[in-house]
Amino acid sequence: EEVFVVTEKDVEALDAEVANLKKIIEDYEQEAHKNATIDALKVVDMTTVSREIDPTKPHCLLIGMKQTYMLPVEPTMTVADIKYFIHYKGGTDAFPLGSLDVAVVENFEINVLGDEDTMETLAKRVYGEACTLREDGRKVAVPLYWGKRLQDPKYFIWIPTLHEPGAFRGPGDDNPAEQKSGAEMANDMLNSGGECSIM
Repeated sequence: EEVFVVTEKDVEALDAEVANLKKIIEDYEQEAHKNATIDALKVVDMTTVSREIDPTKPHCLLIGMKQTYMLPVEPTMTVADIKYFIHYKGGTDAFPLGSLDVAVVENFEINVLGDEDTMETLAKRVYGEACTLREDGRKVAVPLYWGKRLQDPKYFIWIPTLHEPGAFRGPGDDNPAEQKSGAEMANDMLNSGGECSIM
């Protein structure tokens, strides 16, 4: 029978590692602040009501936590701005900036994005280099997935590799026979050149 002993040195090493993780999370939040191009006042004016969204203006399809929203964006807006929107519209206590991840789906994999990525860059990444949000005419909807990290109950840090069950999932992901999942909607948009008529 093996016996493991935790020494004071082990506890100190664990505390140092936790302090390092807390610093990483703080840096993560600061990165969002640094890359944001909007503030709370701008977020208040943003709407997800589909009949109020002009199809000739850029927008993204925000999929996550078993919900889907159509959100107007600008080509220069960043992933940090999307996090600000979720943070302020969803509630600052419910969705702290350090708990949020935004991603794209590529080759059936969820790839978490950096805060500095712009909507123009993401449109090209999803639809190809020829796609742009800057020209006149109808715009594609950039499909973005989002989720909330799980929080460590002892140290209260947001764990980067663990997310809540509804993270990155649309409203139809539990019942695909009844409605389309977020991934299926994004694939439909990709195949149609970005036209979106689901809302």
